[in-house]
Amino acid sequence: MKIDGYLIDPYSANVKSLRVERGSSKGIFKVLQCDRFRVGGYLPTGDVIYVEDVDLLSEHTNHFRIPSASSYPLAGRGVVIGTSDEEGLATSAKIDADGLVGLIYWVYDLDRNGASTFEVKATTQWSLNKEEVAV
Repeated sequence: MKIDGYLIDPYSANVKSLRVERGSSKGIFKVLQCDRFRVGGYLPTGDVIYVEDVDLLSEHTNHFRIPSASSYPLAGRGVVIGTSDEEGLATSAKIDADGLVGLIYWVYDLDRNGASTFEVKATTQWSLNKEEVAV
């Protein structure tokens, strides 16, 4: 069974719908394109943001920020899915695409402490990609 979520891609500054296998982290690893990931924060809906486990100040990564989920920018790509159910398995994200895009800022510059010094608010006109990521 697959669950619905979203891929937040700061490299292309867009958000895509995503379907991943419930109960398996393989799909998350695949779309994040990484060897390790971690929880980056929680949305007001309770949905979880998983992010690449990379250094915030790494020169080779892009960032995004969701103020309600984290006080600092998040490095690399992010995956949003729902919280665990009574069986301990992830569920589909509760937030809709427009609502998610409305929370995101694309971060283009950081100070040496990792705080955003230049960012642009994401908009559905420019950031919402109607293509679905197949995993």
